[in-house]
Amino acid sequence: MTAEIVLMNRNAVALAADSAGTIETLTGSKTTPTMNKLFALSYEHSIGIMIYNSSYFMGLPWETIIHTLRERVKGKEFDTLEEFESYFIDFLENNEMFDQRKQMESAMSELENHHRVLLEYVMYNLKQCSGHSDNLSDSGAVFSRNEYVNSIRGYLSDYIGIISRGIEYQNNFDEILDHLEQEFDHVGFIVYEQMYDEIKDLIKEVNRAFFNRMIRMYVSGVVISGFGKKDFMPKTFSMAVDRVLGNKLAGLSGTIKDCSKSPQILAFAQRETIDSFIFGMNPEFENYIPNILKTKCSDAADEIMKDIMEYSDAVFVTPVYRAVSSMSKTELAMMAESLINLSSFRLKITNEIETVGGPIDVAVITKSEGFIWVKRKFYFDSELNPHYIAKFYK
Repeated sequence: MTAEIVLMNRNAVALAADSAGTIETLTGSKTTPTMNKLFALSYEHSIGIMIYNSSYFMGLPWETIIHTLRERVKGKEFDTLEEFESYFIDFLENNEMFDQRKQMESAMSELENHHRVLLEYVMYNLKQCSGHSDNLSDSGAVFSRNEYVNSIRGYLSDYIGIISRGIEYQNNFDEILDHLEQEFDHVGFIVYEQMYDEIKDLIKEVNRAFFNRMIRMYVSGVVISGFGKKDFMPKTFSMAVDRVLGNKLAGLSGTIKDCSKSPQILAFAQRETIDSFIFGMNPEFENYIPNILKTKCSDAADEIMKDIMEYSDAVFVTPVYRAVSSMSKTELAMMAESLINLSSFRLKITNEIETVGGPIDVAVITKSEGFIWVKRKFYFDSELNPHYIAKFYK
């Protein structure tokens, strides 16, 4: 995991990100303090990009993807941040790195693995029952085979309900799924063999339910912040993406924020400590209060909670936002770094895994000066690598 923050007022935007990354292993998880999550788009553009959650997209590191993007935008101008946002989405959807073949290979590989695991689970449960024949191709065991198939249909029906629970169905991929029906048949026959024809209808439903959940399984958060050429105040666009499927981003959702009416404090990923600073209480504690109020004094619970939130807004939120609105570039950078440090320190002194930590990268973006690094970690000594400096500052 990670902690990232964007602070915006009408003058500048400050971005800060920690360097901790969590790696899943066979024996559990471990953290590394060397991840790069904050990037300059290029030194021609006043735009920064931050990544959180998954550091990979379609099997490639985001760092590699952003480097390729940096090469593509050389000489291009974007009048607004929204214009760059559209370019960025198009870049992901129509890129040789993720061509149609790779998109389908990735999706079908996951689908086949998913069905093998599902079949192992189904078979394990069936073998716990007595009276079933393991030889499904034995024509002499008609009753046992039918019973077997009916049991599998029951398990698959229950499974569809489980993986669909709490997920709103997205029908914008129906056309792609229809196109993949032949591949679905191939995977189904390989995994289920002689049973496939009898459960084909349910397998189709399983595939659609799985795809609908799959587009939310490896979500990357992307934060794009800064100025377009004709933007006079900074904006921040944040979105969640999972994969490219049929040259379309799956799981795409996003919001854009500006500071025309008020400054912005935007926290991403592990934001509990930052929210505690801003609102005067931990989000978990804020969720606990209404429950205990309804238990102890149900009649007045809503009114008491309203008073608490009004107090929080007056005493904590409003003063912080008022301060951010008038901060200089230096102060914005200091505050952004301090809030990430605070998130890291809280995990350090508790029993939780230190999923926020390592060096903190900080950048400030202004209309006049563009993207400026305030703090940046290097895995090498820049004095020993003058070609690196020449590459970006020539």
